[in-house]
Amino acid sequence: TSAKGDDNVYTPYSMTEQLLEYEKFDYNKTVLEPACGEKESIVCILANYFKKYFWYDIKKSENYDFLYEEKKYDYIITNPPYSILDEFIIKAKQIATEKFAFLCKLTHLGSAKRFNSKLYLDTEYPFTKIYLFTRQENLRFTTEAEEKRGYISYREIRKDGKYPAGMYYYCWLIFEKTFQVKSIILNKILTYKLANEPVFKWINNEKYILRKGEIKWEN
Repeated sequence: TSAKGDDNVYTPYSMTEQLLEYEKFDYNKTVLEPACGEKESIVCILANYFKKYFWYDIKKSENYDFLYEEKKYDYIITNPPYSILDEFIIKAKQIATEKFAFLCKLTHLGSAKRFNSKLYLDTEYPFTKIYLFTRQENLRFTTEAEEKRGYISYREIRKDGKYPAGMYYYCWLIFEKTFQVKSIILNKILTYKLANEPVFKWINNEKYILRKGEIKWEN
């Protein structure tokens, strides 16, 4: 599948819910979703937690383009366009004052180009955690032709957060900014550095995998 075609992927509600269960955020702080798409699925969950949440769609808005964003936010949580993932990471490091979480395919980490770019080895804004979902997923909506070949029908984001099993492992990548604190007692700047290597954790998504007997449901 082309990278451009892969950009049109909507996030099941449960994937964002599970991120917030595992990763700590201060819900009084600001959060941005800059690639919400027409479904706004991540935004729907952020609205249940954060008091100050902001969103727009990088593809469909003439007034907002994340790659040219200048306003600062405490957090960014998004499922970024995979064709410009690196550009999104670079921009997020510039405007997210504390940390950001990107939903990606695990295969996106297996790139010599990304490794050589040092994008994940930055010590000032390091890659600190990876939350890997235990079951492989299909997050793309199915076509009629695919369903005739035996694919489980998946035409809309489900309210129950379920989605079909698929070919790809998805994961949340967490980047956290290294911060400094001035110590009055020692009269100097103390730099608090995070781990040099990302911490690996599982997210058990077994209960959200869609079975054939669960296809019929009401919106």
